[in-house]
Amino acid sequence: MPRRSPLLPWSEERAWEGAHRLIELAPPRLRSILSSFLNWLRTIRAMQPESVRARVRPARDFLLWITHRRAPTESLGSLTPDRVERFFAQYGHKLALASLRSVRSSVRSFLEFTADHGLTQRRLVEAIPTVRTYRLAETVRGIGGEEIRLLLDSVDDDIPSGTRDRAVLLVLATYGIRRGQITSLRLGDIAWRDGQIRFRGHKDGKTVTQVLVGVVASALARYIREVRPAVDHDRVFTRLRRPYLPLGPAAVGRLVGRRVESAQIEPGRSGPHVFRHAFATRLLRSGRSLKEEADHLGHRHLASASIYAKVDQPSLREVAIGWPEVLR
Repeated sequence: MPRRSPLLPWSEERAWEGAHRLIELAPPRLRSILSSFLNWLRTIRAMQPESVRARVRPARDFLLWITHRRAPTESLGSLTPDRVERFFAQYGHKLALASLRSVRSSVRSFLEFTADHGLTQRRLVEAIPTVRTYRLAETVRGIGGEEIRLLLDSVDDDIPSGTRDRAVLLVLATYGIRRGQITSLRLGDIAWRDGQIRFRGHKDGKTVTQVLVGVVASALARYIREVRPAVDHDRVFTRLRRPYLPLGPAAVGRLVGRRVESAQIEPGRSGPHVFRHAFATRLLRSGRSLKEEADHLGHRHLASASIYAKVDQPSLREVAIGWPEVLR
């Protein structure tokens, strides 16, 4: 398959396209204030594109909920603390706690922005309810080995998008990396002759070098040789339409969700993190210690890997059975 030439060079400015597209998809009456909010996050709060996109989407939903086809300035001017609380009561019941915390942060930022511009009262920020989450309160949910096989088998790798997507899924499933490590993977991180692949640290994690497994090497080589466009950046995974930008974390999330839905499997959650949970669980059940698991996952601190011990039920039972009884 002939290589395609890039239309435009990569620039950080285009990383903002996703946030601007969110605004373009909003009703016309909301676009001006959302655009101002985006610029405020970018210039005043100095946020990066991914963080801004994460703030703009819930802000858009919040505006849709409070305006009811009215002008935003009119609705914001009459906004009360009670109405803010009702939004969270109605909108938040269908969200997981972590997602609800994200929405809370987004709405808080939005109300701080509107207060700075004299559109709302400052006290509305105090009406946002506290969302309490506790470390290790939830059990992680991964994707099973049979489900991974079904997922990979469902991908048609005879077409360009299938070749790329199968390579992405194999890397996620084999190494349990984060989506940000997929997007930051560079051509120089793959040492073909040495049989190694390097994943850069993410979220203050450590850089990890792993063995380049044969099936992963084959999938990557085929994608790079036959599908990856001729671009002026060295990111491994790119979009397949001009201007051939590198895949971002949100795009990887959509890719995984789309493939999971197409394969008709239900892992509990459909994001890339299900592969990380599955990888960690496999390590523990194969007899690896939490320290070894933390090293494989790139965690700097052992506590970061402790959540995965909750899913290793056989080992937990052994610990419980072997604990000495207190003699009275």
